[in-house]
Amino acid sequence: MPSSWTACARAPRDSCEEGTPSDSFGAGALTRTPACREGFSITHNLSPPEGGEERPRVKGAGELQRNDRGGLTGEFIADIVLQLLSYMAQVERDNIRQRQAEGIAAAQARGVRFGRPRIERPDEFALVQDLFERDEITVAEAAKRCGVSRSTFRRWLAECKARA
Repeated sequence: MPSSWTACARAPRDSCEEGTPSDSFGAGALTRTPACREGFSITHNLSPPEGGEERPRVKGAGELQRNDRGGLTGEFIADIVLQLLSYMAQVERDNIRQRQAEGIAAAQARGVRFGRPRIERPDEFALVQDLFERDEITVAEAAKRCGVSRSTFRRWLAECKARA
């Protein structure tokens, strides 16, 4: 996510338009309003103003540059936080998988069937099958008469042969 999308979350409350939360992760937290866009461009624009000389960007209170991680200690803390977040995400994935498996097992116990329902064979399938086996019609014609695809018709033929 580009850093520009977090402008409202970092901006003071009164700089955002009404209805856009600036200090929470609500629905509008990552929405940039015109006031936030203006504030963002003023504080984060690295190109020099027209006709002016280039000015270095000054760090704000508590703000770190992208490459400045606070030395060895800051890098160590960043790695620990990353490991902690990774662990929490893995635990959540495991919980989701477990709840999903429990839900599937409960549904199967209630008799719920998963997947696409099978197509019922039409009444004229036996007649069409007989015509096909005597080579009077092609697979395409037989499938058309039954109202299914050629692969479904072939599968039905294979199932009938397996039962016999």
